[in-house]
This record gives sequence, C-alpha cells and structure tokens, in this order.
Amino acid sequence: MDPAEGRRWLSVQEFQDSLYVHSQVMAASVWHEWAASESSLAIMRLRLRRLGIGREADRLILQAVEDNGWFAIARLDAATRMAESLCRGCVRRGAEICGVLRSLMNESQTAPTIPASFWSVRSIRKSDPNSVETLVSVRGAVMIRCTGRLAAASPQITAESSGSPTPQYHKLL
Repeated sequence: MDPAEGRRWLSVQEFQDSLYVHSQVMAASVWHEWAASESSLAIMRLRLRRLGIGREADRLILQAVEDNGWFAIARLDAATRMAESLCRGCVRRGAEICGVLRSLMNESQTAPTIPASFWSVRSIRKSDPNSVETLVSVRGAVMIRCTGRLAAASPQITAESSGSPTPQYHKLL
C-alpha cells in the first residue's frame, strides 16, 4: 500500500522499474561471507532450478563456493542473471541454458563475456595502495527480512523507546 496513492496493483516489470537501485562499497570478504551464506545460496539455487537445470544447480553452486574468493560467486550470479534474460528470449530452459551457464562459468576472468549490466558485484580500484583488502561495489535493491518478534528487548532498546537516555548518551554530552 502506497500512502500517497493508495492501493496499487503492479506488474512485475512495473515493480522492478520502481525500485531504487542502491550501490555500496564494501570489503570483498564481507560480501563473500554473505553470498556464501545458506540463505543467499538458497535463493541462487531456486533461481538456477527455475532455469530447469536440476542437480547441475548444486554442482555450479558448490564449484563457486569452493573457489574461496568473491569472484566465482559473483560470476555465477551474473551468469544466472544473463541466463534468465536469455530464457525470456530465444534460449530454452533445461539442457540448452545449462550449456550456456557451464560455458560462462568456465571462461577466463580476464576476458569475461557477460555484459556489465548483469553484474551486481564488481571489483573497484583501491584508494589506499597499502591496503591488502579487495573492495567491491555491490549494486541492487535493499530488501529487509523480518523473521519474527524479539522475546525480550535489550536494555538499550527499552531505554530508547521509553525516552530516557542511556549511559552511552551521557558520555556524548
């Protein structure tokens, strides 16, 4: 429900077009930790299975996770986005798109054939030459997932909701 317009019924395309695409720079290790999490991999598995590739989805995911770097999972995500787009057009789901995915996953890192528009994670240049951490730029819509209610609020949350300042605020004053 949109408070400004009331109830609106949108097509998937209209909804996607209305999303704000956010970009965030972060350490590659932080992104990799999230991307290799079970909840993130479950979404990737679902997207791959919708392409009709069955058990091959698990093999592609395992191959990307075992790489231990951020790039393999990012490439699998980009290849999956490209495959989804191809399936909306001329390529059939199943064995045909599976062959395309395998080919995209086995290509060289130096000359990727996946267009930039399909990548949600890209490496960026380091601003500090002494830094050993690789930085990536992550692009996409921000989604918030609520999994339930807290049984008991922390003392800080309770104090903030009641309006009384916590000791941390006293330190600032």
